[in-house]
Amino acid sequence: MIRKIVTICLVLILASIALSGCTEPKQYQKANVDLSGSDSPTDTLPEEDVADDMLMREEPEKTEEDKFEEQLSTILEDGSYSEEFTYAQPKGMNRASLDFTIEDGVITEFFVEEIEAEDISKRKIKAFNEGVGEYVLGKSIEEVELPTVVSGSSLTTAAVAEKLDEIKAN
Repeated sequence: MIRKIVTICLVLILASIALSGCTEPKQYQKANVDLSGSDSPTDTLPEEDVADDMLMREEPEKTEEDKFEEQLSTILEDGSYSEEFTYAQPKGMNRASLDFTIEDGVITEFFVEEIEAEDISKRKIKAFNEGVGEYVLGKSIEEVELPTVVSGSSLTTAAVAEKLDEIKAN
């Protein structure tokens, strides 16, 4: 009998806890605030204005100029950049460097330089360098989208794309 009573009490407690968040939120009464110190009803703010001002402070909508300035702040500054990276290939790991130059906000030079690579990888990197220009030159770093294969080089392309994603994220 005691077990039954305890079980019923636990069920009721759990049910009340579960349902406690299901009620409608309390409605707060809007205050009629007098900002001037006068008792005249014309000198007070309407209830809706006071409540809206107190409860909702929205950021002003950004203008096109603000959005453009925000985009410019994420673009890399003009200059030369070099980022080392490693990637796997069938005979081991390759170590390479992604080197690129930005002038007036766009890429003017872009190539991969092998640091440690097998002969076949060196040929693939050379082929990549010969074909990658059409995808990157004249574009901002944010605009660059590499395909899955550039000039028959899928592993180099994937590694460079991953490095570009890291650069864009930072």
